[in-house]
Amino acid sequence: MTETISSVTVDSAQASQDWSLMAWTMLEYPALARALTDLAASDASKQELINQTFKRCQVGTRQQLLNASDQVWTTAEQLTNWVRAQAIEACWQLADQTIGSPACMDQLFAFASLIRADHRLRAALTDRLVPWPKRSILVDQILADQASASHRLISLALSWDKDTVDQQLRTIMDHGASRQGQVLAIITVARALDTDRLARLSAAVAARLGKDIVVELRVDPSVVGGVRIDCGDQLIDATMAARLEAARRDFQ
Repeated sequence: MTETISSVTVDSAQASQDWSLMAWTMLEYPALARALTDLAASDASKQELINQTFKRCQVGTRQQLLNASDQVWTTAEQLTNWVRAQAIEACWQLADQTIGSPACMDQLFAFASLIRADHRLRAALTDRLVPWPKRSILVDQILADQASASHRLISLALSWDKDTVDQQLRTIMDHGASRQGQVLAIITVARALDTDRLARLSAAVAARLGKDIVVELRVDPSVVGGVRIDCGDQLIDATMAARLEAARRDFQ
């Protein structure tokens, strides 16, 4: 199971593991990205650094990182972000080849719902004062029965400290949807919907947006009634809670 990228052959089954390791290491050790983006450094010194740091990674992935380091980056952080993007794409490719992207997306939805409901678990998983290697042990226990692709995508979201875990999961799920020619639509309702009602609502939302959508359904009793649709840069809030809030402001 191999693919060729820029004349570099890599094993796609291991690529997600390689890129995930590289992304976490470069986030944890910013000096590494600075060294790889140093215009004064030679290719030989960069290659030695990459080979020493990522000796567990396959040769092809290391070569891709070396090729990327030869480009001109405005900041070292840009290279780190690029590596993370490769990790996300590699994980979705792994999902395509194993459980399928829809099943992987469902597992991401389930995890997002879990940490919204369990505040203690969320706090334990997102505590930045605890090093990621220690938090990852808890993640491994929770996700022991999950597919490798979703497990690694969730780990990428939790280990990245640039945004909240919700934002990171949203970015990862947006990417997964876009690979299928879809957009992610987060639909929030006051109570759970049966399959038929969800299908009708999804079809209506897709028609309203004029896009093929993948739906993450969220149940939040605080919206009281109606529906809230969050899709990319569009937010349609037709919930009873929003209407009551608007009425309250009007009477102030």
